[in-house]
Amino acid sequence: MSPEEIISVEATPAESGAANGPRTAAQPTPASSKRDSGPVSNRIVSLDVFRGMTIAGMILVNNSGGPSYGPLDHAEWNGWTHTDLIFPFFMFIAGASMALSFSRRKSKAFTAKGAEDANENKVGAEALRRELMWHAVRRGATIFLIGLFLNLYPWFFDAHRYATLRIPGVLQRIGFCYVFAGMIYLWTSSSQLPVVSSQEDQDQNQKQIPPFGRNDNRRRARVAIMVAGLLGYWAAMKLIPVPGYGAGDLAPTHNLAAYIDNAIFGVQHMWQHRAWDPEGLLSSVPAICTMLIGTFVGELFVASRQLSVASSQEKNARADSLQNDRGTSAKSGPKDDKTDRFADLQSTWQYKVKRLIAWGIAFVVIGEVWNIWFPINKNLWTSSYVMFTAGYAMLALAACYWIVDVKGWRKWATPFLVFGSNAILVFTLSTWVTKILLITHVPNGKGGSMSAWSWVIVNSWRPRVWLLGADVRNSSLAFALSYVLIWLAVMWWFWRKKIFVKI
Repeated sequence: MSPEEIISVEATPAESGAANGPRTAAQPTPASSKRDSGPVSNRIVSLDVFRGMTIAGMILVNNSGGPSYGPLDHAEWNGWTHTDLIFPFFMFIAGASMALSFSRRKSKAFTAKGAEDANENKVGAEALRRELMWHAVRRGATIFLIGLFLNLYPWFFDAHRYATLRIPGVLQRIGFCYVFAGMIYLWTSSSQLPVVSSQEDQDQNQKQIPPFGRNDNRRRARVAIMVAGLLGYWAAMKLIPVPGYGAGDLAPTHNLAAYIDNAIFGVQHMWQHRAWDPEGLLSSVPAICTMLIGTFVGELFVASRQLSVASSQEKNARADSLQNDRGTSAKSGPKDDKTDRFADLQSTWQYKVKRLIAWGIAFVVIGEVWNIWFPINKNLWTSSYVMFTAGYAMLALAACYWIVDVKGWRKWATPFLVFGSNAILVFTLSTWVTKILLITHVPNGKGGSMSAWSWVIVNSWRPRVWLLGADVRNSSLAFALSYVLIWLAVMWWFWRKKIFVKI
């Protein structure tokens, strides 16, 4: 992925959290909620941190100062390196943020009574669904156009550049997938807001929540779409013959995805004018599945958090009642079974972590086994690659969630939170500056010229390679780290001023 192509879909800090859900008559007043055994945040801070870590990684690997160490380069074709995890992590996080953001918008749209009315006549809920669909279309189209803008900059009035403009790209894939994943998600998720009011309802909902949210026919339909997409892509790539090469050949220029991209875009509009493109059209189908997997994880946080809010608030209400009746602290009084059950429901972080770990391991294993027949390949975004990277993302998010949100160890994560809370801005600016340096030429001191980017590399860490050892890869890594730190300093100013840019 070239520097001018990269950007991320983000949810702002306000959008990264699940909504509290409507207050019902059975829930206590805010005053009684202050004695919560653990504060319930309306933000999933770990998701912002996770996003920031991937963004920092993307800046690092795309702005090296020369030859890089193996883990900081993409796999040449089949197989994977840690660099190959970053883009699918973006897609996964975008899906999780989508679920959390849409949940927040639903909660803003309805009060508790409004939600009940909408559940009866479906009019308000369906109107909201259509509004969110248009939001997904607008957001995805905007991201797509930003990608084209960065690819074309600064030759907007050069007709020749339009004839050779690369149409696919990283941003373009994110925008394209966001539109279709958003529509699929909205169609296959409940348009009704959950109103948890009784202990019986809470117990029933807790039993029904599967690893990725409440189980209903709409979610089953989403799973079916994902399975059909991954199996269908596998079958198409292995069984449909390509003229001149036959069926099942996955070489860069011999596979079905490359054939379709050549037929639709042409070599002149593809990556480096080659006969294949790593962000092509057909391979965007499994990329949509990566984003949809993220929506299930987002729903996991929404559903279990709503139960945590309801159970902890009702527990506090019962504690107030005991204190008033007996004139003693609820903690010193006898505990009944129902109070213990409320305490168990409160501990939903264990449920989330266990599910993320269990399903993360399962997805990684499935991806590795599938790799035998359909190799893990980032450029083709193979079905095995989808499963493997999604599982890896779940494990990474589980660790990040436990450290940041459960244990509350957040000081170390502040730099990543700064990046993750302004993802679009930092990638737009860093990508734009990198491209300006690449296309600007300066004298090289030998009667010729060189790009400003190369001049900075040659005159920064490269002459001081002896400080880092004889290996030029050390100076390359030092340059890339310096570039990340420069943008961290810039974004810290926005963070301190509470300026958050979103689409």
